[in-house]
Amino acid sequence: MHRDPSKTLPAPRKTEAQRSSRQPASSARGVVRMQDTMSQQGVVTGAIHAHGPEQDALSWFLGKWHITGYNEPLTPGGRRTTVSGLQEYEWLPGQFFLLGRFSHHFAERSHSGISVLGFEPERQAYVARNFDNLGYAREYSLKPRDRAWLFVGEGERAMYLFGEGQRSYREHWELTQDGLVFRTLCVLEATKLG
Repeated sequence: MHRDPSKTLPAPRKTEAQRSSRQPASSARGVVRMQDTMSQQGVVTGAIHAHGPEQDALSWFLGKWHITGYNEPLTPGGRRTTVSGLQEYEWLPGQFFLLGRFSHHFAERSHSGISVLGFEPERQAYVARNFDNLGYAREYSLKPRDRAWLFVGEGERAMYLFGEGQRSYREHWELTQDGLVFRTLCVLEATKLG
């Protein structure tokens, strides 16, 4: 069972820089400041993030998923359309962010793109950024709750509910015009491949 990391964050693992007596202590949870002398040696100074349980929690999404489901009609009198496709999530180097790729097909159309999911220590928040073939670039705040992840963006939200054993999930997307009344956009079922 996953705890909500925004409520109680465990102490981050100490990095090599933190263990070294020449390095200052962490100035923020999971962030280490590099010495000024490093910049004199040609190393870019800034913050180094420590991998921790916040990143490990993203492992729910890892893998290749077969997608089935439906899109609700966007106009009155429209028809529900069947959706099929693939989604895949893998770690980017460093294992701080997940790179997701999706390709969904419905009627004679498709929706494909990429997602980047991660935990941003400065904001103490999970975020997702999506870019798709329809020209949209969207950002979502993510809120984990046990086996569920809530995605909240401008004018839309989604709930990902993972099954026992992390071999399946249900994805339910909703839209709103006024921020008060939401209607279903699509419902997708994912089954892990391999």
